[in-house]
Amino acid sequence: VVSTCTVNKRINPCLAAEACHGRFDPHVFPAAIVPMKWPMATVCAFNSGKIVVAGARDEMQGLAAVILFLNKLRSFTDEEYRLYNFHVENVVGSASMGRRIDLERVRHENGIASDYTSETFAGLSFCPKESENNPLFRNKRPVVILFRSGRMVICGTYTRAHLVDTFLYMYDFLQPYLIQ
Repeated sequence: VVSTCTVNKRINPCLAAEACHGRFDPHVFPAAIVPMKWPMATVCAFNSGKIVVAGARDEMQGLAAVILFLNKLRSFTDEEYRLYNFHVENVVGSASMGRRIDLERVRHENGIASDYTSETFAGLSFCPKESENNPLFRNKRPVVILFRSGRMVICGTYTRAHLVDTFLYMYDFLQPYLIQ
């Protein structure tokens, strides 16, 4: 899960990295990067007060990571930080079909919705089509990366339910393309 939020004041990335055992190199990335042991996530704190949390298993762990980060920062700086606008930006998941997938056939029969060049990348990038019968992808369309082994990575969903619905759609969609 990738989540974002803002705090009520600017954050000094150098101080944040020092206080929370992270790292900050403005020549490489403009935020303090703070790996958290629990919940296992990475907090990126920008000077503007924007915070990005990546790698949390769910929304609650993302929120817990931000709160723990701000508590460490508060104890180091003696400043009060208020959290605003916490929300999930992206939910990513992976799954297996249990059998191999004929990626060439998927690409051939769904040309517009798929991108596959086996010499460049082993996966096929697939965007499920919008339709009247399929309101699932009307507003936010996920991207599914399919591998010949039958594994898939689903990104671009915004809730766990949307992730599961996307997998169930792909499970039905891929049935004709599975290799016996």
